Amino acid sequence: MLACSIVASDAGESPGNSHNRQSNPDASGAASASVNDDVVASLDQISALVSQQNPRLRAAKFLVQEAEGRLLNSGRWKNPNLVGNFNTDPDGFERQGGFGLNQAFPLAGRLRKEKAVSKSLLAAVQVEIADVEQRLISEAETLAVQVLSIEAQAALRLRQLTLAEELSSFISSLVKRGEGSALDAGQSKLDETQLELDVHHLDHEGKQLLGRLKILLGVKPESQLRLQGTLPHPKPAKEYVVDVSRRPDYQAAVSRSRAANQAIRLARASRWQDVTVGVFANRMREEDLPVGLQTEDRIGVQLSLPLPLWQRNRGEIVEKTAAAARWEQTVLALENEIRNEVVAARTVMNTLAGHADEIRDELLPEAKQHVAAILDAYKNGLIDLQTVLRARSQAVEIESKYLLAIEDFHLARVRYETAIGPKERAQ
Repeated sequence: MLACSIVASDAGESPGNSHNRQSNPDASGAASASVNDDVVASLDQISALVSQQNPRLRAAKFLVQEAEGRLLNSGRWKNPNLVGNFNTDPDGFERQGGFGLNQAFPLAGRLRKEKAVSKSLLAAVQVEIADVEQRLISEAETLAVQVLSIEAQAALRLRQLTLAEELSSFISSLVKRGEGSALDAGQSKLDETQLELDVHHLDHEGKQLLGRLKILLGVKPESQLRLQGTLPHPKPAKEYVVDVSRRPDYQAAVSRSRAANQAIRLARASRWQDVTVGVFANRMREEDLPVGLQTEDRIGVQLSLPLPLWQRNRGEIVEKTAAAARWEQTVLALENEIRNEVVAARTVMNTLAGHADEIRDELLPEAKQHVAAILDAYKNGLIDLQTVLRARSQAVEIESKYLLAIEDFHLARVRYETAIGPKERAQ
């Protein structure tokens, strides 16, 4: 297998030494960390690290508490009003005072409908957080796949560089004996330089990707992130019956649609404003001729019923009806998108798995045999150096295509796993 065991690092470690390390991935546990907070992780540990350490995900989870607070405050009666009054005549002989208590009572089950809307919105926020987590995991795994692929490409260039150095040394020995061409020696050195530049470019590109991955994993700027392991040879994806309800974004859309329909009923109920019922008690001191000043106590009940004559909440009802229709279509569109994403990703995976098998089992062995034969012919003086370099460049290109097929397969696998949703349905 061409992919070698590598450790990717963004701390100035050259991929030139990566092919000498041994990988030790632990897919079931968390990534290991040293006393200086350096993080060493395998591809299988990326999802756990994102879930545990991504700062934006931790911040987004507070949205659930915000929604819980809104739910706690919804569907509650208004506070009662305590009212009082006092009046007297200019002489202070006759007086009147009292107090009362007014309470507003909702009609048409408005508070119950308001509570239902808040519950549906809370459910939507909970699964939306799960969707954010899933997308962050997908982005982080994509970066990890690209880093490991770049390291494999760098290791390939290093192996080719070793062969180029051996060829250059052989040509130099021929030149010293007067049997070789100085131009061939210069060309071989140029080939070495090109391979070294390729390694430096891949090293730079890998460090950029690691920098982005550190942000997603919540790794401190002063700490190192190292990826261990390799991208395994592709295997075709198994057939899968698409269950759209496993997708958090689909669950969120369904909850939003449910809340939108409940909001229509709430808007209709809101046409009737609260009925206000009050009780009061008054004490009056009045002069009753010819008896004189007398004190009277009175209690009473009052009722206030707003009539929906001018304001019938029609605008909000139209708005909520349109929003419900929009969410209904969103759910249908999302279901179609999910099914297409799953099918497309699985098709790409299976196609790339077939291509990788063909390159590994047929094209690569033939290319290696051809390069070996060409090299032997050159050493025997049967062909020129250009033929050797061209054949070797073609072999490297085939091997590079194999590594790219592996990378593309695993990128498609990440998209596929994101498309089918998490194993456990978000609650």
